[in-house]
Amino acid sequence: MSKCSIKSRGEYGTVFLLVLLTAVVLLVFSSGCLFGDSDPITDDAKQKGDPTICEQQTTDKAKQDCYNAVALAVTDPQKCALIKGDKARESCFYKFAQRGGDTTYCDMISDETEKSRCYLGIAQTGNDVSTCEKLSDSGSKNFCLERFAKYSNSTEACDKIVNDEETKTNCQVELGKTLRDSTQCDKVNNISIRDDCNTEVGVSKKDPDVCKKITDEKSRTFCIAANGKDASACNMTGDRTDECLTEVGINSINPEICAKLSADQLHGYQQKCYAGVAMNGGNELYCTKDISNTVSCIEDVAVAWKDPQKCRSMPYDTDGCVSKVAVAAKNISMCDGIKNEETKGFCQEQYTRAYPGLLDKVKFAAEDRANKVIGEKVEDAIVKAI
Repeated sequence: MSKCSIKSRGEYGTVFLLVLLTAVVLLVFSSGCLFGDSDPITDDAKQKGDPTICEQQTTDKAKQDCYNAVALAVTDPQKCALIKGDKARESCFYKFAQRGGDTTYCDMISDETEKSRCYLGIAQTGNDVSTCEKLSDSGSKNFCLERFAKYSNSTEACDKIVNDEETKTNCQVELGKTLRDSTQCDKVNNISIRDDCNTEVGVSKKDPDVCKKITDEKSRTFCIAANGKDASACNMTGDRTDECLTEVGINSINPEICAKLSADQLHGYQQKCYAGVAMNGGNELYCTKDISNTVSCIEDVAVAWKDPQKCRSMPYDTDGCVSKVAVAAKNISMCDGIKNEETKGFCQEQYTRAYPGLLDKVKFAAEDRANKVIGEKVEDAIVKAI
């Protein structure tokens, strides 16, 4: 990590504030406020957070522009109702809904798509799928449930989707692949799609029993062969031979199989094979064969094997890698191997955040709340400045 690394969590807030204040200056400059081009009525309305001042504008366009500006500047949610113009008023309610996690403000939004987006934002933050169910429109409700399932890996959310087979299927397939859970694939009614889902899960999970569920013979043959260590079995997989050999090379930790694969970046079979061999064999040197992902490959191997020495093969950010290994290994003493005191402190803090004591939890909670308040205040300052 470079010398500009941040040692303490409290300093994050300071740097964040400085960056946003710089943005304020740039935005003010670019908006023409420094050259007298601003509208004094709109400026007054924004600074006071009072939408009623916009009524002093003499044209409808000027009034609406004023309302649009004030919508983002008000600090009292009750003032949102005073804003004229649906879009501006609803963007105001949306802001407070997301800040406070209060669906009451989402209910003030008439546009179903935006209301759904509002509920989704709160549902994800609060990890509460029931928030989506408050939507009256079935299409919006299903959209919210699908997005919630994706971001929260919620099987419950997928199951709640009704009267939309395509959305429900997409939800189940994506969740099945993400969680490597064939029971989600089994819920899919379309046989072809269900087979494809189980094939991917069977190969990624290295589970021949999942392969046996597949009804399509070619897909089943590929899945079973890709779970083994016999390269000759891939001869029966047709146009998926290279894909099969990639998996066999990884399973058998055999770099010679990887070497015979095409090195083209389009499919990336050879790169994936070498990365898998590196991971399974704990040999980060094979990561150098994967030119596009060398750094992330080495870091993944170091973390998986809980060996900070493997980080030394990285061309840069070795200290950041050591920090992740220390957390994965639950061994804070690994941070002592970092020579730079600043980055060593960062490593120790990352560890403490991952495994906090009671006092640490209180401290971090207070810092996070403070940074959230700072962020909201600076956001308001930026809006009022432009």
